[in-house]
Amino acid sequence: MVFLFALCFVAGFIGVRRRREDEIPLAPSVTTSINGIFVLLVLLSHFYQYAGKYINQNSYVIARDYSGQTIVATFLFFSGYGIMHQILKKKRAYARKMVTHRLLKVLLHFDLAMILFWILGWYCGKADYDPILLLKAAIGWSKLSIGNSNWFIFATLCLYLIVFIAFFFYKEKPLPCLVAVVVLTCLYIFLIMQSENNTSRFYNTIFCFVGGMWFCYLEKPIRSFLRKSNLVYYTVGAVLVVTATVSCLLFTGSREPLFWILYNIYALSVALIFVWLSEKLVFGNAFMLWLGKYTFPIYILQRIPCLFLRQVGVLEQSRVLYLVLCLAITAALAISFQFVTDRLDRLIWSKTETKSKRK
Repeated sequence: MVFLFALCFVAGFIGVRRRREDEIPLAPSVTTSINGIFVLLVLLSHFYQYAGKYINQNSYVIARDYSGQTIVATFLFFSGYGIMHQILKKKRAYARKMVTHRLLKVLLHFDLAMILFWILGWYCGKADYDPILLLKAAIGWSKLSIGNSNWFIFATLCLYLIVFIAFFFYKEKPLPCLVAVVVLTCLYIFLIMQSENNTSRFYNTIFCFVGGMWFCYLEKPIRSFLRKSNLVYYTVGAVLVVTATVSCLLFTGSREPLFWILYNIYALSVALIFVWLSEKLVFGNAFMLWLGKYTFPIYILQRIPCLFLRQVGVLEQSRVLYLVLCLAITAALAISFQFVTDRLDRLIWSKTETKSKRK
C-alpha cells in the first residue's frame, strides 16, 4: 500500500517539464492534471477504507492519517481560483449565476449519484426510506446508510452560496466581496460546529477554496515576487514546506478551534506547494489529465463498486482482483455518468441561457 501511495505521486510527475515563459502557470490543463494526482490518492484511500482489515500496512495507515482531508485540497483551491477568475472577467453577471448555473448543477449531479447509492443500498438490504433523512441526504447534510462523500458536496454547495451572497452587489472592487467571503466562511464553520453534523471534515479544508479565490485576486503581485530571484522562489517554497510540516504535526491532538485552524493551514499549504511548483514546472500527462477531467464522478461514485464487490464476496477471495475490478468499474461508471450529466446540462442550461438572451 505504501508502494501504491508513492506510485500515485510518481505517476503524477511523469511528463513534468520546465514551464516556458509564454505558458500560463495555472492553465486549465495544469490544474486538471494536478487534481488527477489527488484523484488517485482518493481512489487508494477509499480502497483501503473497505479492504483495510484484510491488509496489514501500518506505514500506509500513518501516511493516510497524516494526508487525511488534504487529498481534496487542490479540488477546493482550484475551484475557488477558477470561480474568481471568471468573476474578474465577467463581473457580477457570473456571480449572480452561481446558484442557477453552479449550485443547482452540482446538486443535480449529486442527487443522480445518490439514486445509484440508494439502489445499491436496497440491493444490500440497507436502503433508507425515511423521507426526512432522504431530503437531508439530497443536499449532502447526511449520508445514506451505505455511505457517500456527502460532506464534500454540502461544503461545496455552501461555498457557492457564500460566493453568490458576497458578490451579489459586486461592481468594480472585488476586495470587500472577498472579505465578505472570509467572514461568511467563518460563519459557516461556526454554524456547523453548533449543529448535529459537528464533524471536522465539513470545514477542516474549507479555506482552500477561499485561498484559491484570494490567490487569483493577488496572483500578479505574487508571481512578480516569486520571479524576483531564485533565492526568493526557493525561500518561499521552503516556508510552505515548513508551514505544512509544522501545522501537520501540531493539529494532531489539538482541540477546537485550534484544530480546524491548523488543519486549514496545513491543507492550504499543501495546495500552495503545487501552485509554487507550477511557477517553474508544467504538470501534465494523458492519464492524469483524464483522471482530473473525471474528478467529480470518480470521487462520488467509487464507493459503489467498493461496496458491491465486497457484498458479493470478491474482497474475501482476492484483494488484487478486488482492487482491479474496483478501478475498472469506477472508470466505466465515471465515463457513463459524465456522458449522461453532460447531456442533461446541455438540455437544461442551454435552454435557460437561450430564454434569458431572448428576454
